[in-house]
Amino acid sequence: MFYSSPSYADDKWYIMSRYGECVDISKLAKEKDILDNVDSPESLVKKIKNNGGSPVVDSKLSSQGYVNVSTSYGKISLTFTKAKNCKKFIEGPK
Repeated sequence: MFYSSPSYADDKWYIMSRYGECVDISKLAKEKDILDNVDSPESLVKKIKNNGGSPVVDSKLSSQGYVNVSTSYGKISLTFTKAKNCKKFIEGPK
């Protein structure tokens, strides 16, 4: 389900799809254990490191509110952004 007018605080991080839709990180955490207790790119980097992984952070567009976090072994690649950059918001998994 899509909804276009978020009631979210602008300082909150969201996960963005390649098409610009965003979902609340806590909703994705229901299906992806790696996102449990993650609320920012920094907290995901810390979690990957704590699990013995090597995070790769691409923050070239951080001044515009985008940060990509991936693992060197390619298991995950997530783009974090702020609400102002989202075209739409999706509910995510139920």
